[in-house]
Amino acid sequence: MEERPVQARFAHLADLHIGAWRERMLSTLNMTAFAETISACILKRVDFVVIAGDLFDGNLPDLGVVREAVTHLKRLSDHGIRTYLTYGSHDYSPTGTSIIDILASAGLFCRVSPEGDHQTADGEGLRLPFVIDQPTGVKLTGIYGRKNGLEAALYQDLDRTWLEEEEGTKIFLFHSAISELQPVGKAFEEGVPLTLLPRGFAYYAGGHIHTRISVQMDGYGTIAYPGPLLGHQIQDLEALAAGASRGFFLVTLRGGEATSEFIPVHLPDVIVERVDADQKSPAEVTALLEEVQNSLDVAGAIVLLSVKGTLSSGAPHQVGFKEVRQHLEADGALVVKISRSNLRSPDKAEQMITGENRDEIERTIFAKSTATFSPDSKITDGKTRKILEFLTGENGVSTAVRLLAALEEEKREDERKDDFTLRIRRGVEPLLRHQEDR
Repeated sequence: MEERPVQARFAHLADLHIGAWRERMLSTLNMTAFAETISACILKRVDFVVIAGDLFDGNLPDLGVVREAVTHLKRLSDHGIRTYLTYGSHDYSPTGTSIIDILASAGLFCRVSPEGDHQTADGEGLRLPFVIDQPTGVKLTGIYGRKNGLEAALYQDLDRTWLEEEEGTKIFLFHSAISELQPVGKAFEEGVPLTLLPRGFAYYAGGHIHTRISVQMDGYGTIAYPGPLLGHQIQDLEALAAGASRGFFLVTLRGGEATSEFIPVHLPDVIVERVDADQKSPAEVTALLEEVQNSLDVAGAIVLLSVKGTLSSGAPHQVGFKEVRQHLEADGALVVKISRSNLRSPDKAEQMITGENRDEIERTIFAKSTATFSPDSKITDGKTRKILEFLTGENGVSTAVRLLAALEEEKREDERKDDFTLRIRRGVEPLLRHQEDR
């Protein structure tokens, strides 16, 4: 059987998180990986590049980082390669203009379904516009990401039939976790059910999940997440140490169907060592760290040391962290990150709320609060009691996290108080209406 002609070949990237790392070397390594990725796209002679959110780690990153990233992105346009992207949960701005908007206005790339472009037909829900890649005829649309899954309401209101009836080869960009595809042990509370995606697209270019996934789903075509490069948090580096490969998907479209190949990008080795400091003195912990440093070949590697426990005496600052770091750097380690946030003095061993990151700590606090919450017996209105009763347990935690994200928005410069109040209400009311409808 004769193979169908290639309609388009494109690269699928996501979660680049440029500007994420405070350490200069980690920031440099991430930018180097990004530059290598761009070079690979040019070498593979792709027609266009798709970035499914979080090109940058913030909506207004350091301008020096932006300048360097722009230099690499411009190489694509210099070679006639178009770039299409959507906001991610990190580079979306709920309060004003994101760097993504500025660079899109300059013509560096094209935003797919930016905020404000969603059209609502009476009784039909949200109708997303398509962007057409003119040389290939491929049509792109999608939904941007927001903090804590606040974009989930857009999926609920989506006019899927309207999207499904659009003819042609279609790509759907999204920056959300799909509930049925979440990695084991890495569940996202704010996951979107697969059934809320429109059917019949050739390829679903995902971001947000920092794990490589590519699956064929009946009626949906290929749904894929390429994962990050260096990522933006310790867990991303630990995944590299555990053997995760990083890179992007090279996707070929033939006859309205997609096939993909994962293209790896080189990153340094990552070494992870954990030290149990429980009931040990600072001198004993220092000795353990020295044993670890003497046993490792760290040349050209990123080294992560985690020290946890309650000391038997003394204080964490008495442990020889500085000397251990200097020794490892002298042995050729590119970066040495030492986590000691869970190392405590014996006089501070009272119960603490700990977590790997801010989101985890917030969820723990909310879980403790909602576990004992019950509506005031004086509230007799049935609808109000129904909403309040839903704010217990895991449902309460999920709602609290989303409300916090909506209420964290700050007043814009020169914004009137009444306008600010109205904007906050518009962000909060859909969340409460969602509980009322249950």
